[in-house]
Amino acid sequence: MKYESLKYDIDKDEAESILEQEDESKSSLVLVSICHIDDFRWACNVYLKYIHHHNVVLARAAIIGVGHLARLSSQFHIKKKIFIKELNKVVLNRLDIRETVCETLSEIELFTKNKSCKVRNTKK
Repeated sequence: MKYESLKYDIDKDEAESILEQEDESKSSLVLVSICHIDDFRWACNVYLKYIHHHNVVLARAAIIGVGHLARLSSQFHIKKKIFIKELNKVVLNRLDIRETVCETLSEIELFTKNKSCKVRNTKK
């Protein structure tokens, strides 16, 4: 797997404005890119909100962004357990994006060097 940055030069105010419009195309690009904005707490809050979004495209973009944040941020360990918990909730409730969540959990595991990130077994 090769990481390719989809960095979209944007500041926090512009990102918030675009996300408020809920334009699927622009918002998904912003969600994938906010991991590059130098406000870790804000980026985490946006991702935690959007990984549960009813729109599958926006939820998937936020989940992918979480994986990028795990790769890029030296602070990710601060919110790691919260993201794992919330992503596991998404797996249980959103089978349509399960594969994206599993890939992101694998990235978290890989890039944070902790082998405790596992998806719950949801098979009955």
